[in-house]
Amino acid sequence: MALPSVATTAKSSHFAAKPRSAAHARLFKAAVVPDSIDDDVSTIIEYPETEEARHAYVSPQTKRPVTEFQYRVYDACRQVPRGSYTTYKAISDHLGSGPRAVGSALAKNPFCPLPIPCHRVLTTDCYIGG
Repeated sequence: MALPSVATTAKSSHFAAKPRSAAHARLFKAAVVPDSIDDDVSTIIEYPETEEARHAYVSPQTKRPVTEFQYRVYDACRQVPRGSYTTYKAISDHLGSGPRAVGSALAKNPFCPLPIPCHRVLTTDCYIGG
């Protein structure tokens, strides 16, 4: 069963918002906006599609199995098209959870950068989280 689409904003840049602090202002001035961050991706990690493969998969980062909730987050994140982004809140609203739980799951993403593009998920105020 396919998940419904997660709300995204097409062709948006996280550099479009006003800087939050002096540190952000310095980063804001020095920032280079790439045409697409996915253009530099050369490694695609195999993503388990079947229930059997998902239960058998052990994350090389944590040495633990990936949880059902993490797979739900990764499945939702997978729907964000290239050149677009979404927010932790949009995914959490879609899943009926909290934004911090989504952020925690994406922080442990063993399928990064593709097929689970966690770099396309930003904070509600359009900054990189974490």
